[in-house]
Amino acid sequence: MDKDQVKEILESIKASADEKFETKAEVETKIETKADKAELEAVKEAIEAVTAKFDSIPAIVNKNEERSLELKSVNEAFVKSFEEKGEYSADIEVKAITQTAPVTGSVKPVLGLSGDLFAANPVRMLARKIDITGSTVTLPRKTGSYNAAVANATNKGTKASGDSAVAEVVITARTVNAAQDVTTESQEDIVGLDQFYAEDILAEIAAKEAMEHVVAVEAITNGVTTAANTGVTFADLNTLIHSVPVQYRQNGVLMLSTDAMAAIRELDEAGTGSKLIFDPIEAVDRFMGFRVVENGYMADMTAGNVIGAFGNWGRGLVLANRKTATLTRSNVTKLGHISYYGEMRSGIGEVDTNALRKLTVKA
Repeated sequence: MDKDQVKEILESIKASADEKFETKAEVETKIETKADKAELEAVKEAIEAVTAKFDSIPAIVNKNEERSLELKSVNEAFVKSFEEKGEYSADIEVKAITQTAPVTGSVKPVLGLSGDLFAANPVRMLARKIDITGSTVTLPRKTGSYNAAVANATNKGTKASGDSAVAEVVITARTVNAAQDVTTESQEDIVGLDQFYAEDILAEIAAKEAMEHVVAVEAITNGVTTAANTGVTFADLNTLIHSVPVQYRQNGVLMLSTDAMAAIRELDEAGTGSKLIFDPIEAVDRFMGFRVVENGYMADMTAGNVIGAFGNWGRGLVLANRKTATLTRSNVTKLGHISYYGEMRSGIGEVDTNALRKLTVKA
């Protein structure tokens, strides 16, 4: 029952009471004593008082969301949360802090935070992202040598649908968290401590998530191996790129570790110069025409390590996460300290085994 319905009922009761008092003679015949009259007058006054209170209630709108978006800092969010729930906490929309422009329709505040390290994780930026409310999501995946995208171009029509099967891949959104204890005197002495530690906790969470994404890249089903265990060559990268079906190359991106990125800056073929070219229009590096990104979380270029991958990342990997990361501050920690804690739920999985190929250094 909303406010308008309650108000309508009260007005009906009030009108009924007024009607009973319109005719003095009728009232006197039904009321035998002055005490009864006084009692009814008291009831009528009480109804009028309740009605007045309801009339004074402002229009019902989503004030929580409006108030939330007005908050400008983590400290403001903590204070508001304590007033409403008795705890210092704030929800941060991950999508909002990883984009430079405000997110249309966002119901969570940015609180002056940035998601620099989230944006510095190329897997998060390139993979297809879906928001989930539970702990897992199940998606179909086709495996085998027959696929609509590769049946003709790669297999020249020699494969039939029976050469593939559809299976399910379950992506589990695990908790990625971080916590730090701070002395209470620091909280009293340092201006902007809540804001600083919120940024720091989010950065740590972003780094942990990025390392989990590297594990997912290393687990990509298909790939190629370098010809030697001493480094990467132009021929190795050429083989990697052309191992991906042409349909997936159209939006292909080459991801390399820091070591491999440094190595290809020195590559040349027949003295024609470096094959890594900076595109001044799009402000990205390109190799053989394809965009190149550096992943500083990937392994060094030593024998047996996965140092890169190429293909259509949005088709190959799906990142499933909760929309928000939660930040809290607790005074119930070890003596003389407060604790900052943050967590988010995130998981990743390969959903198209044709879309990506990894590059492994020969063992």
